[in-house]
Amino acid sequence: MILWLLSASCAFVLYATKDVLRSILGPWLSPSPLRNLKGPNNGTLILGHTRGFKAISVQPERWIMRVFEKFGPVTVIRGHFNSSILSTTDLKAASHIFNNTNIYHKSPQLSFEFATFVGEGIFTVEDEDHRRHRRTINPAFGPRSIRNMCDMFISKSTDLKEELGKLFDTQSSIGNSDTEIKPGWIEADMMSWLSKITLDVVGLAGFDYSIDSLTGKDDGLYPALTEVFSDCNINPYLLLLKSWIPLFRLWKLDSTSRRIRRLHQMMRKLAKDVVARKANVVKDGSYETQSRDLLTLLIKANQEEGNASKRMSEEEVLGQVPSFLVGAHESVASAVVWTLFSLCNDPEIQTRLRMELQTLSNDNPTADELNSLTYLDHVVRESLRYHSIPAAYERVAIADDVIPCETPYEDRHGNVRTEIVIAKGDAVRVPILILNRLERLWGPDAGEFNPDRWENPPKAIEGIPAVWGNQATFVAGARSCPGYRFALLEMKALLFVLVKAFEFELAVPQENVCRRPLVAVLPIIKGEDICRLPMRLKRIS
Repeated sequence: MILWLLSASCAFVLYATKDVLRSILGPWLSPSPLRNLKGPNNGTLILGHTRGFKAISVQPERWIMRVFEKFGPVTVIRGHFNSSILSTTDLKAASHIFNNTNIYHKSPQLSFEFATFVGEGIFTVEDEDHRRHRRTINPAFGPRSIRNMCDMFISKSTDLKEELGKLFDTQSSIGNSDTEIKPGWIEADMMSWLSKITLDVVGLAGFDYSIDSLTGKDDGLYPALTEVFSDCNINPYLLLLKSWIPLFRLWKLDSTSRRIRRLHQMMRKLAKDVVARKANVVKDGSYETQSRDLLTLLIKANQEEGNASKRMSEEEVLGQVPSFLVGAHESVASAVVWTLFSLCNDPEIQTRLRMELQTLSNDNPTADELNSLTYLDHVVRESLRYHSIPAAYERVAIADDVIPCETPYEDRHGNVRTEIVIAKGDAVRVPILILNRLERLWGPDAGEFNPDRWENPPKAIEGIPAVWGNQATFVAGARSCPGYRFALLEMKALLFVLVKAFEFELAVPQENVCRRPLVAVLPIIKGEDICRLPMRLKRIS
């Protein structure tokens, strides 16, 4: 009996750690063809850290850029357990990886991490399940549906302006950075404020549900989200162990697991409430007189699907709610705060943008009016290029493949090649942030924030695989971001209201602001544990 229990225990441990064993032994027992590529000897991307090793706040772009400058557009870096990761900025290779989603899937580890933070939704499924989800979701993100949301975007942006305006009457002359504030100025953590307003927006636009985090009347959802995404006291090493060794997922007593579990319970309750309400609205046909939120359109499209086998199940529809909540609110908040960061660093660009915004006498512009503001469009395009909220696109090959290359490259043995041989299990990475800053594509000022480049974009960027804007920020192919129109219009609405009302400047030295990648790339101050970006604001007459 004891021998049987020991054998069963050993078998269970071996099964639970199979991914790690495969990763450790694989490179030695069956070397990947990627080993023939050139790459840095020191291998693994060096991660920076904040005080106490509690947060990962990396500045990878400089290191990665040097790698590509030295080794060219096709290189290999070392991952966990000495594994090889193809990293490429070759446009033909990137397009192949983006468009062949039947071969390149999220790794089990990455899927676990996505499911941990955003639940089981469109971000975690693959192949036919993903196509079925995407087919149902796409109509809700169509151009007409998004244009109809412009009034709400402007209204909520105005609410944020008014809440910030109240600080002028209540704030002392000393800011959170312990420095004196000039008369007529206030200090505010714009990351926090933007995170609140974008959460309220996705509640209304996504589910016709009022979250009210901006006024502090919410039911605890915003604090729970903040604990998970802004508070850097989450243990990255335990998450790494859980992603690679399923046995560790049984451990749920740590503070990180408790925070995530509390957030999931809140999002699950919200999802059940709004899905049940919306299903009844669609069923009795009253949605025609209701606001056309994304969830209503999703449920309507799902119920009208001719083939019942292609419909999303109730559980799958529930899974989209946390995906919308987390994906739409964190990514847009991050995109706008990084835009304001660049405007703070170049007051001339900020002033020029404000002058254009003031040409619209209408304080409640339509989507067409916002889109007619050329310099606003250029600023948004440049911010999404330069800051690139998703830093990289990472996948694992589930079958052998050969990736074609646009530019011939030399392998480590001196052979010139025009394709990359990929074995099943090999990891591939398209570094979107680097692709959006390459000098060979964008010109010698690629590393600078310059909205004027969009007046006459370089011809070379036309080859970048993209769903929008000749940049890889929203990716391309079947895995491109379905909500990019939503994000663009919300960004423009927020910038229109805020930049027109306030002058912005940084409240901390620019060099102390770092990037912390998670679901989105969030700002964090060196030596701190909380994602934030304090700014000084002054009212515009």
